[in-house]
Amino acid sequence: MRVQLIKKTELNIAKWGGGTTTQLFIHPPGSSYDRRDFAFRISTATVEKERSVFTWLPGITRKLMVLEGTFLITHKDQHSQQLGKFDQDEFDGGWETSGEGKVTDFNLMLRGSAEGDITPLTLEAGSEYGINADNFAFIYINKGALKIKLGNEVLEAEEGDFLSLEQPGDFLLYSETGSEAVLVNIAK
Repeated sequence: MRVQLIKKTELNIAKWGGGTTTQLFIHPPGSSYDRRDFAFRISTATVEKERSVFTWLPGITRKLMVLEGTFLITHKDQHSQQLGKFDQDEFDGGWETSGEGKVTDFNLMLRGSAEGDITPLTLEAGSEYGINADNFAFIYINKGALKIKLGNEVLEAEEGDFLSLEQPGDFLLYSETGSEAVLVNIAK
């Protein structure tokens, strides 16, 4: 299993029209958000303006989950939805989309045949969570810290860190003090 722990300090933060974005992972290697030639992209973002307009991304399925705050997302001529912590919305990147509210969110963008989902995880102090990854699996630490057990190996991840598991396998998450994380599963 190819495992990579990316520390928060190694991630690049960029500006967008409504705040900042942090790209956590993009696949395949060498692809680019700007060229729109990725199969999938995982990121977090802050929305720092009360009203924001989403970037137009035709041909891309977007999944957004609120990590902090509340957000009213509106897709013109489609639907609107009020999102609180860990609530999600899935939408076509080609829709005219706007939002109201200042939030931190988690994003999954999918192109072509790539499919995936995002799952919030809340682990109480002293608890474990087992995961069987079918293809690609990723963990983002939103709050606290986690130990990730992969066979005999144990990795320690802190708030803002990102773990990439790029082959199928089983692993165990353990929280000593309580934590929040986001699990991303990708099938391609």
